[in-house]
Amino acid sequence: MPKGDQKEKLKQKFSALDVSAQVSCLRKKLLGFRLNNVYDIAKKNYLFKFTQSGDKHLLLVDASSRIHTIENDVEKNTIPSGLTMKMRKNLRTRRLEKIEQ
Repeated sequence: MPKGDQKEKLKQKFSALDVSAQVSCLRKKLLGFRLNNVYDIAKKNYLFKFTQSGDKHLLLVDASSRIHTIENDVEKNTIPSGLTMKMRKNLRTRRLEKIEQ
């Protein structure tokens, strides 16, 4: 089958190696940044907005399968869940000092 006809299979869940690599990348990008806000995207999907001196990073967390930074803002739920409100209350404005697997 020619290469153009093959459908690429996207990874659905992170392995331990994927998580380790992502944690390493996130350390380089996010350490020292402050959490500006937490948003609900969908059930068990959260968007964390980190800022520092005008620079911002958006961290998308799917609680069941993946974690990664994204470039563009995504559509958020209009009414945050109880968990999101609790994270906002306790984590907003906190500095990210450590990331571990």
